[in-house]
Amino acid sequence: MFLVVTGGGIGLVSFGPLANRLGRRGAFLLFCLGGVGAAAVMFQVLPRGPAWLRWTALPLFGYFATGMHAGYAIYFPELFPTRLRGTGSSFCFNGGRLLAGPILILTGWMQRDLAVSLANSATLLGLLFLLGIVVLAFAPETRGKELPA
Repeated sequence: MFLVVTGGGIGLVSFGPLANRLGRRGAFLLFCLGGVGAAAVMFQVLPRGPAWLRWTALPLFGYFATGMHAGYAIYFPELFPTRLRGTGSSFCFNGGRLLAGPILILTGWMQRDLAVSLANSATLLGLLFLLGIVVLAFAPETRGKELPA
């Protein structure tokens, strides 16, 4: 966990500069692609790989899986006018939390009732990063633009 959290912390700190360089959508795309790739490697390749490789991959997994959360604090407020900024940002943050509960229940159901292994169910959860890429197709780029009044 220390290695995952360390990688996540570095991802959180690096998201802002990446969002300034690549744009908000570009940074989220990078983290979504990295997240789906890191999850697949983490849960499908590494369990059968050498131990040293797991130790190196854990921070990368944390970097992509956790680092994008810093982007929410940057991006969500830029989407809403001043009078709705707090409400809109809170809706976005907490809407994701509301969806996370049923997803975790679904994962447990897949393992219990469908006999899907933990590694395979975790990999399937990693595919949710692809949903993030689909959402990006409809998201506006806000880098360098004035905040809505």
